[in-house]
Amino acid sequence: MAYTAYEIAADAAMTSLTATERQYTNAGSFDETTVPTLTQVEAWLTEVYGRIAAELELNGYSMTQTDVEVLAVLQGYNVKGAAYEIELSRPRAGVGPTPTSGPTPRARVAEFRSWFNHLTKLLTTPALQRLGATTGTLRSAGATVGGTSISEKEDVADDTDILQKRFRRGQFDDPALATVNPAVDPSV
Repeated sequence: MAYTAYEIAADAAMTSLTATERQYTNAGSFDETTVPTLTQVEAWLTEVYGRIAAELELNGYSMTQTDVEVLAVLQGYNVKGAAYEIELSRPRAGVGPTPTSGPTPRARVAEFRSWFNHLTKLLTTPALQRLGATTGTLRSAGATVGGTSISEKEDVADDTDILQKRFRRGQFDDPALATVNPAVDPSV
């Protein structure tokens, strides 16, 4: 097999996908005579793996995961994403449920898509980290929060060439409502 996927054991993703999409298999497996073919299914598994890896990296996780519980969760999303691609490749008739037949086959497309979209929401929670996911570089790495340090303020105060601020706090307040105390605000 020539595919890359998040899986808990060798060939586990393909086995799960075959079970999920068994109506398109030939005696329980994809081959070059099925529609879609084995080559297409492997390509979709790899493509979905890439999308999941990108989402993991975007949310501060490493794309390489080794924890079995985390791999089990990611394998499910990998399979659901590939199943979504398989369902999209199959033309279907019908636009809505009928009283006798129940939901149309397109309901499967929507269901697989919603499962896969759930991954984006899951990654914004600490769930995978609690399962033991390996973290990478967070989007906020290198960002600092805070104001001007005391030493920076002293440097600015000592600099005679610096342009002074044109505005001060309370400059546009109604003079009838407040008075400026030069002891509190020396810029007056």
